[in-house]
Amino acid sequence: MAEVWQTWPWWMRLHARRVLRQQPRTHQAGSGQGVERTVASMSTPLGIKPLYHFTCADGHRRIGRYNCLLMPQSMWPFVWLTTEPVPDFEATGLTSITLDCDRTQFRYVVTDVSVCRPWLGSPERGRVSRPFLCEMEEHGDPEHWWISTEPVRAEWDRTWQRQRAS
Repeated sequence: MAEVWQTWPWWMRLHARRVLRQQPRTHQAGSGQGVERTVASMSTPLGIKPLYHFTCADGHRRIGRYNCLLMPQSMWPFVWLTTEPVPDFEATGLTSITLDCDRTQFRYVVTDVSVCRPWLGSPERGRVSRPFLCEMEEHGDPEHWWISTEPVRAEWDRTWQRQRAS
């Protein structure tokens, strides 16, 4: 079976390879470092706390477990991220209203935020239709939303378990 990245268009594979070469690896396999670190101990070189990306089982299969790269998708031409390690999932837009899957099942941590920017004030926000933007932000926490139009290196957080309401 072909790897998922082999099904991407040639230009996306080329761009992903360039991004991977430019971003240093955060740990070596078997070094005892990496995703086993506690999330609280992580921070970016600029002192910014890490960003988080949540996804369902299908997204997790596409992103992978090692050497992970978050890619812009077809519905949105950018990667969605949040500053909150345990966000209000409804306010973050991670409900299962439009999709049947649990989009909070897996969490990825982004520590290199050099290609990321806050949603508020971004040029992409200005391109969204006014009615849709109002609806989206009225019930959300846009001050915690970040985006990237480029691929973003991330680490799968194996320690993540969503706390279910009792």
